[in-house]
Amino acid sequence: MSYNFCAVLVGPPGCGKTTLAAQVVKRHIADGGIVFVHDPVQQFAKHGCKVYRDAAAYRKAATDAHAAGEKIPAGASLGGSAADVTKLALEIGEKCNRADNVRVKILEVLDEASLGASGPTWVDAQDNELLATRRHRGIGILMNVQQPNQLTARFYGMSTDVCLFRSTTDRAAQLDGMLLLEKGELARAGAAQLADHTYLHVRVGKGIVREPL
Repeated sequence: MSYNFCAVLVGPPGCGKTTLAAQVVKRHIADGGIVFVHDPVQQFAKHGCKVYRDAAAYRKAATDAHAAGEKIPAGASLGGSAADVTKLALEIGEKCNRADNVRVKILEVLDEASLGASGPTWVDAQDNELLATRRHRGIGILMNVQQPNQLTARFYGMSTDVCLFRSTTDRAAQLDGMLLLEKGELARAGAAQLADHTYLHVRVGKGIVREPL
């Protein structure tokens, strides 16, 4: 997977969303990118991310490392405000990248939909900026949610990929329309019978695909 994506992982607790997110994080770091995870409970500390109290603490560590001629770890598990994490990713993306010249591949992970001021019926200005400019700023986005309606249809419409873990028929039906699938397609594909750590991968605009995220 390149940096140029916006993926949503949907499923109940314990189904494997964080495990899949951790795999993407490790792959992104191995590919030379940097990762910012809004991670107040520090789940990603064991997946290659150094823990920082908040975005301000990361900025200070980065400044100190630069002054000492050292490198800061590529993965960051950040507490504090999710909005501050998004602001950090946007700032670095604006400074370093253009759509035709991405020098610093950035991955932002928003665990359990810790999306700034956005909610199930609206998108706040900063999250809208993230979605609208991510390609120009070299930012890949990965979001974990437990229920489809934690995000507005706009998030799904601007996503490249959605991974649906075990789901009820009703929740799968909510996603059918938002992902431009035929009515009942996710249910017919077995959304309610999926084992833990397995998922249906929808590439938005192309339908259910076989390849892993």
